[in-house]
Amino acid sequence: MHKAGLLIYSHKRTQQISTKHSTDVKLPPIHSKHQGVALVWYQKAASNLLLFGEADFFFTKALYSLHVFPMIASTNASVPPVSAQPYCNLTNVDATCCHMDQRLSCKPITHFAWNFPFTGEDENDTIHESLISGAFMSVAQYIANNGNELDANFKFGMALQGDQFSRWSILNSAQRAGFYLEWWDTFNVEEFPGYHPKRGNGDTFPAQDTRFYVFQFRNYAEMSRTDATYL
Repeated sequence: MHKAGLLIYSHKRTQQISTKHSTDVKLPPIHSKHQGVALVWYQKAASNLLLFGEADFFFTKALYSLHVFPMIASTNASVPPVSAQPYCNLTNVDATCCHMDQRLSCKPITHFAWNFPFTGEDENDTIHESLISGAFMSVAQYIANNGNELDANFKFGMALQGDQFSRWSILNSAQRAGFYLEWWDTFNVEEFPGYHPKRGNGDTFPAQDTRFYVFQFRNYAEMSRTDATYL
């Protein structure tokens, strides 16, 4: 649905949106210009990409197997697993504080990504909303710090599942930081060989109804001129 320049989506659980007078209808994706969706986005973004939240680096390893080499694959952990060290570029990278990380200063980063962010508390929507909001705000500040806040080419890709987009108020957090939803589509885990989404503790979780969302940074001058609802 598109209203007053604002993209609004809901991925609620089926039982929450059904009525006795209607059948369940899924919103059609805003298809990207790339065929292949998430995989092709990663291929095009890789040379200027900061990848957050890798744990065992199986996703980065999958990219390498496809000859896709992210500029920076990072983890919040202090020490990555031994098997992950060939794929780890930076440790101790907090997505909510990346604008203060001097190691990232003046890097030619234009694309950011985070697959299945997780705090360790499955049912705590408030904590997850805070985490994602902090990440969007920090990335926006990183853009400002590097003198490119008016550049329209900064993107943030995020893989989520089920109704996390709605439960965690992802769109609101993005908009508050100056991002708008450019497109979303199904995130096909099978496109990435050997990759199985895992929790921070290493447990694999069943990835169901997975989607990939791409947000584009929108400068505040343009926002104030064309669509105050983004502020």
